[in-house]
Amino acid sequence: RTAMAKGHVSGVVLPLYVPDEVRAEGPRIEDHLGMLSTLDRLLEQQGSPFASFDPAEAPRPGSVKVFVSFEGAGAFAEEPQRIDAFFEHGLRLVGLVHMHDNALGTSSTGAAKNRGKEGLTEKGKVLAHRVYDQGGLVDVSHLSDAGFADLVPIAKAHGALYLLDACQSVG
Repeated sequence: RTAMAKGHVSGVVLPLYVPDEVRAEGPRIEDHLGMLSTLDRLLEQQGSPFASFDPAEAPRPGSVKVFVSFEGAGAFAEEPQRIDAFFEHGLRLVGLVHMHDNALGTSSTGAAKNRGKEGLTEKGKVLAHRVYDQGGLVDVSHLSDAGFADLVPIAKAHGALYLLDACQSVG
């Protein structure tokens, strides 16, 4: 903590990932709740300099703002409204897919790209809109090219940025 303050670090992104293999049917929203609960406890134990999750709150001098990201949000496909509560706990970045295709879309490393069924599903588009409505960003790091192409008009409709990280060239 002291090193972060001395280094003038003002914010950190903590990615949360629930492996697809956690259950035969894949991750559930409750798995994400468990991860977030653990993170809340750890940050509470650490205390200062970690600031609250409220992005509207100005950081205290020497504090470090914590932002949460999800790596793969397939668990929210059937109940996209449930992601709203996570924004109250610092969620700001949402990767719709991770290493595998899910009910939201196709991953850059997923199997569907070999079958010509790439892109965001209707459920993926609904969740993307919801993320932007909550003031979040969709992380396209693991999204297939077709999924990215499906996301661009949604992001533009919300005046949102694209979050690009370790991705292919965009042009």
